Amino acid sequence: MDLRVTYLREVLPVTKMVDVPGPPHQLFLLGPEVSRVVDVEINGVRGYKFAVSGPRAIVVDLPPLFTFRTVAVLGREMGKLRDAVIHIGFTTTDTAVEGLSKLVQDYVKCFFSTPGVDVFSKSWGGGGNQLVNAAYAKDGDIATACTAVVQRTNKLIFQRQLGNLSIPRSERLEKADIVRSQRSLDGQEWQLDIEIVNAEGRRVRAGIA
Repeated sequence: MDLRVTYLREVLPVTKMVDVPGPPHQLFLLGPEVSRVVDVEINGVRGYKFAVSGPRAIVVDLPPLFTFRTVAVLGREMGKLRDAVIHIGFTTTDTAVEGLSKLVQDYVKCFFSTPGVDVFSKSWGGGGNQLVNAAYAKDGDIATACTAVVQRTNKLIFQRQLGNLSIPRSERLEKADIVRSQRSLDGQEWQLDIEIVNAEGRRVRAGIA
């Protein structure tokens, strides 16, 4: 089992959803920034046909008699890694990563870190890198292992935040949940999507496969 970050997409806030059975069956999504949409994910599946109908509205085409459970309007791609587990870059300026991007960076670093390696905090590390090349008897075991890593990562970040009140709300984790954990259609990789939410309510999807 290989493991790498495949994408980071901003999740745009939706304030209202209107389901119009049709025909044609359409879903109207309203929000202050939805016009920046680049993709729509419904029930964990992306790629639905949509159109921007105004500065604060988009309309999504749905199959007849389709029932949706979860909807996410995805914005710009914040980063993309295809050939490495973690890509590290050094800037030539003194500009530091901050805000939601900083939170995502810290979360992914903790997710992949091995517990016991950090000499200053032996408990630090979600242990996600231990999923690499691990042998699992069935898909359910993989899903359980991924859930355990996310839960451990959340717990560690919450604990660290409690000890540092200077962390701004934009960089403070409110919650992180698994929104998709399944094998890809070709069966070659395990796809894990984590939605990270900061204390300001801004959301981003981190895709790990």
